[in-house]
Amino acid sequence: QERRQIDSVGKKLGEEIGRGQAGEQAGNQQEVLIRISSLASELEKRMMALTTTQEDCFVPLVSAYVPAADQRRFNFQVISSLGIFSSRLFLVSFAETIKGDKVEEDLYKENIPSVAQALVPRWRRQLYEPKTQCLEPRGV
Repeated sequence: QERRQIDSVGKKLGEEIGRGQAGEQAGNQQEVLIRISSLASELEKRMMALTTTQEDCFVPLVSAYVPAADQRRFNFQVISSLGIFSSRLFLVSFAETIKGDKVEEDLYKENIPSVAQALVPRWRRQLYEPKTQCLEPRGV
């Protein structure tokens, strides 16, 4: 149910963005931007709710039944399968996500090789920031 609603909101958002790019309703650009912003907020809210539900269900199960060594091996396989560019972006995104969470930062330091940790700031500047700058408010 929730996935269908997320899909529906995502499609509406895509349509609104398409209208804005095509210049449709040129006199109503502010209204189009307001609708886009509203749909993006709704999509974010729904995605966060789904993510939270999944985390609340699966994280305790995995931590209870899957040995830590198997979890680390699985994480390594996932990162390896991403390829060099994607795995670097993943590590930077991961570091950004856990920033400020002492427990997660300690696990990150324990499980991510120190060479990769040392390169994260460089990858952030070279790879991550160019891809995410469009998400930042102007003038930041």
